[in-house]
Amino acid sequence: MVKYIIQPGDTLYFLALKFGTSVKCIMDYNHLTSPHSIYPGQVLNIPFFNMHRQGPTRLPTLKKGDKGPLVVLLQSMLSANGFPSLMINGFYDDYTQVCVSSLQTKWRIPVTGNAREATWRVLLDDTVTSNTPLYNCIMIRSGLLLVLTLDKPSYKLSNSIKMSLVKMNLSGKSIILNYNNGQRYDFSIAYSRGRVLWRWSDDKSFTQATGRVVIPPGQSIKYTEAFRLPKEFKHQEFTLYARNTAKQTSHIRLEVKIRTSP
Repeated sequence: MVKYIIQPGDTLYFLALKFGTSVKCIMDYNHLTSPHSIYPGQVLNIPFFNMHRQGPTRLPTLKKGDKGPLVVLLQSMLSANGFPSLMINGFYDDYTQVCVSSLQTKWRIPVTGNAREATWRVLLDDTVTSNTPLYNCIMIRSGLLLVLTLDKPSYKLSNSIKMSLVKMNLSGKSIILNYNNGQRYDFSIAYSRGRVLWRWSDDKSFTQATGRVVIPPGQSIKYTEAFRLPKEFKHQEFTLYARNTAKQTSHIRLEVKIRTSP
């Protein structure tokens, strides 16, 4: 499932065509009573798979030798679900095939090494979270997909949390992101009531020169940082937040809950 921010001019019919689903499916997932009740800035959950009909899915079978933005998406989800050493390069190489086969073995899916519907469901279905790290993803109309992931499903206090923010271009043309200064991203961890425990940028300095980043079609950029949870804290819930600080996306904040145990 992906979160999508409604833009001026968007309709549910347009979104259904864009994501290969149906208006009814989008309405059901977001508890909408009317197809005309959406508004700019609203965030909708868009399923990758149409759960209300049988037949082909929007995401095709991928196999060794394939390349492109969907391979980037597959590799990003594999990296977040137990294969952090996998290179996100948009090419379905030997190691990507090995990772897919390992995932299929773990989830008792027929082991083919190809990414078919059952494999996509394991990686993208939000209900499959008990044994895999949480992730959050948001797509904007330009085709830019932002994905926030953790490296483990849960942490003990004093563990180091490894977090990643991936921005990938799923469109057919280059995406240009403009920045007000040298900062490209930010992470923060907050207590359940909102008080910030840690913010990555607090002890950083950035050049004040404007800049831009160009992401070619099918390519991605990954930012990874780590923070060690204080062991003296009692068990409690934390939330990880991440932003890509480009002018076009600075208003978008991704978040995932951090599960902790004594």
